[in-house]
Amino acid sequence: MRTKHVALHVADLQEAEDYYQRVFDLDVVTREALTSGSLTDDELWAQLPHTASWDDARRAGLEIRMVGLRRGDLLLALFPGNPRPGTVFLIAITASAEEVALVRGRLPAGTPVEVDHVDALTFIDPFGFRWQLCGPGFMGPGDAHDRWLELP
Repeated sequence: MRTKHVALHVADLQEAEDYYQRVFDLDVVTREALTSGSLTDDELWAQLPHTASWDDARRAGLEIRMVGLRRGDLLLALFPGNPRPGTVFLIAITASAEEVALVRGRLPAGTPVEVDHVDALTFIDPFGFRWQLCGPGFMGPGDAHDRWLELP
């Protein structure tokens, strides 16, 4: 297993995107919004077209709720929020379906599990950290599932 990505809560998504893009020379991979429902259900996420800007999203009345930035193997996922300084929203680990099954089997009874699929598992440990185990690669819902946000 190896680190897949780190997710952070930030007070201002656009400002954080600009900062991390500039400091780490990252490329924008995805900007996403929820079409309805909760933050944990991937089926409800949709992706802003790659050619669309923050201004385009605002004009369409869309609230961007996740930004993905990448450079090489480094992937940084940003979510809106006001965490205590230095806190991490999610730690994602690349794992095979077999490794996911082994970890699932080791979880103590009562562990809060947010996502439980054959090849993906997201749970919260007793110390409050959210862990995500899933296959390699990363694509937004537009690139992966053809779920694009509609712009006027």
